[in-house]
Amino acid sequence: SLSKIIEERDVLAAALEKLPIVERVYPSEANWLLVKVDDAQALFDALLEKNIHVRNQSNIAGIEGTLRVTIGTKEQNRVLLNAIQSFIKN
Repeated sequence: SLSKIIEERDVLAAALEKLPIVERVYPSEANWLLVKVDDAQALFDALLEKNIHVRNQSNIAGIEGTLRVTIGTKEQNRVLLNAIQSFIKN
């Protein structure tokens, strides 16, 4: 439902903002977040290896270094955050 997406978006945005590789989470009214990170390509590749699909937006003028992350279920978002934390540790 829409209210669950909004709730999960807010929770995910807050969690992402706390991660050291995240430079910015752009405000969103959509079912996705645009996230600026230190090394978008490396994170994109690491997530893809874990079968987590995000969109690398780095080649788009004005939003270089960003990934577009679709809001998932609570479980999907937890898997995403765990994968990012694993990437940070390595």
